[in-house]
Amino acid sequence: MQIAVNNLLRNVIEALSAPQHLILEPQIDVSLVDGPDAVEIRIGDNGPGLPEDFPSNQLLESSKNTGMGIGIFIVQAVMANHLGRMDYGTSSIGGAEIRLVFPKNASTVAPP
Repeated sequence: MQIAVNNLLRNVIEALSAPQHLILEPQIDVSLVDGPDAVEIRIGDNGPGLPEDFPSNQLLESSKNTGMGIGIFIVQAVMANHLGRMDYGTSSIGGAEIRLVFPKNASTVAPP
């Protein structure tokens, strides 16, 4: 799990550090949500949001000039190994939000 969270936080920091996104004071929101059927780790920001084709159907494709494109792939693999999933959307502070969702009952996990 540490690998997944670390990859997501690194992506957020890189996105918020890009010169074109330094208009606002960078904000990162990390929360743990205990729902009735699952526990979620939510990582959101006030950056530019996610591209329309996120997650890309092309594995190992980076949107960054210096990226190798394995960060999100690794997160998805970690979540699959933990019988969870990665969801995404818009954060409450206006940018991207990634949700790492862990079911409380492994027998309720939907097949990928």
